Amino acid sequence: MKILILISQTKNTGSFLRAKYLAEVLGKFCPVEIFYSPGKSLSIFTLGLSLMRNLWFVLSKDYQVVIGFKPYPNIGIPILMAKIRGAKIVIDIDDLDWGYRKGILRLLVKFSQKIFPKRCHLVTYHHPQLKKILTQEFKVANDKIYQLEQGVNLNIFSNKSKRQEDGQLRRKYSLKTGKILFWMGHLNIAAELEDIFQIFEIILKKDKSFILIIAGGGPKEKFYKNLARELKMDSNVIFTDYQDPKTISQYLRLADLCLLYYREDKEANLYRCSMKLREYLAAGKKVVTNWVESTDFRNFVYCSSSSPADFAQKILEIISNGDERHKLGQRFIGQNYDWQKIGQKFYQKLINLTS
Repeated sequence: MKILILISQTKNTGSFLRAKYLAEVLGKFCPVEIFYSPGKSLSIFTLGLSLMRNLWFVLSKDYQVVIGFKPYPNIGIPILMAKIRGAKIVIDIDDLDWGYRKGILRLLVKFSQKIFPKRCHLVTYHHPQLKKILTQEFKVANDKIYQLEQGVNLNIFSNKSKRQEDGQLRRKYSLKTGKILFWMGHLNIAAELEDIFQIFEIILKKDKSFILIIAGGGPKEKFYKNLARELKMDSNVIFTDYQDPKTISQYLRLADLCLLYYREDKEANLYRCSMKLREYLAAGKKVVTNWVESTDFRNFVYCSSSSPADFAQKILEIISNGDERHKLGQRFIGQNYDWQKIGQKFYQKLINLTS
């Protein structure tokens, strides 16, 4: 079996990482090729460019399985062409993409994504709420739906050994232990970093020695750097810019406490399976959050209300206190969300699909 994985979005996205981690596992069993959209963010130009390139791949080579991540036309049209040529086609839906947008753009995104899933041999998802979207909105048959969990690459994020890079990073930024906060994510429309800055502003009014590491890059990176300067907190905020996961994990090891904050009034947040939450816990870190996707995670994090003042107070309470729940969370992630186990199980699903 030969597999082609096409990613509708660019490299600095969660969708790319989800596909990449899965491809690494599948590649241990069969040949896998993986391609993503060029550039730093998705645009009409990159959509068109990647559409032409992806069509060339599926028309010039033979694959038994073609998997598309996010059903935008730049991968939806090519995988339908692959189906005509005899391949089994799969689409992964890992978000409610139109939930981040308003007006005509919301309608366009929703329309473009509804076209392809019901024409696939298999549609994968992670959050249980997305299954309702697939069956009710996209009209996908139940027997064509598969839950592909949001996993963690434990080889990267559960490594507890202290490496030379840790000391180098501490010296580079003159970091001291005890008051390092950490937020990780892609700086795009879904980042909602304004809320984290509002919380951090409250903390700095009480203790100016705190440091906030923003790990990641994206199309709104310049905007957030300017915002940090406007709020006069840029000397306390470290932007790592875009880095590969291994480098991000080195910054994560410096953290005394990790942050996860999602707006309650945004529809798309109801369908999230947080990759950052899993990676925080896999690294054995304490997490303060206003949100958990299921009760399974509630016992491993410190929950706050969505009030910025309450959230900031919870950080100040937990940063030097707290219990051992994060260690239990680390064990929980290792047992249930290891990409190696998830990928092996999915590979067997593909074997059955192609037999």
